Amino acid sequence: MFSSSLRVISPRVSRLATVRSLCAPAERFRTVLEEYRLEHFSRELPSRFRKEVVKALMTKEDAANIQVDSLNLILNNIGRPDQCLTEAEIDLILQDLGCAAQDRSVPVDKILQLM
Repeated sequence: MFSSSLRVISPRVSRLATVRSLCAPAERFRTVLEEYRLEHFSRELPSRFRKEVVKALMTKEDAANIQVDSLNLILNNIGRPDQCLTEAEIDLILQDLGCAAQDRSVPVDKILQLM
């Protein structure tokens, strides 16, 4: 009885541990997006919201990677320019996600991990 409930809970716990291990600017970005989702996309699944954000971040030239500088564009578009990330914070996010700072792009799966 208990072992089956532990299997259901354990993926959630590991996902929370991944999210909590992010740096402070990444956590702030995630929190701002979550607040926006709760206010404007409350009837949608969280995964649908994340896909919509990623779709807005993607360019036609490179569908596999997202330019990290476009994170501020999303914050401006949702009406939170006060939460825009500085260059140092963007570099910290890139470092935390394990991406090269000079490339300034992040794979889509890592952006989903960020959110």
